[in-house]
Amino acid sequence: MFFRTVEVKQGPTRGPLATRTPSSILGCLTARQIAEIPIPLSRKTLMANEFDPYREALVIEAGTVWPEEYEDWDPNERQRIEQRLHAEPAKAAELEYVRQHTGFLRQIRVTPADVDRVT
Repeated sequence: MFFRTVEVKQGPTRGPLATRTPSSILGCLTARQIAEIPIPLSRKTLMANEFDPYREALVIEAGTVWPEEYEDWDPNERQRIEQRLHAEPAKAAELEYVRQHTGFLRQIRVTPADVDRVT
């Protein structure tokens, strides 16, 4: 993350979050300086949906999303394909990590390319 050096002016602090000390950043910056401070993007925006060994180590649940065209397939065949897809998540065409309270849910959206690869 990049930080910008901001010159702090001395003066009375204002606002509900200011601590009334000269070093309070809320009270010592001008409105223009505050507007120039970069706001980090949300975690979901920063986390690309591609294979990530760090998040993979924190996976606590795995899910599979099947398109409508595969609804009539035998459940045993679908389960076999799911197991193969989740055995090699780095090769999945559409992979998403969903943040949960204690880790991540690895969700793979099945594509025709994935089915061709594992069958």
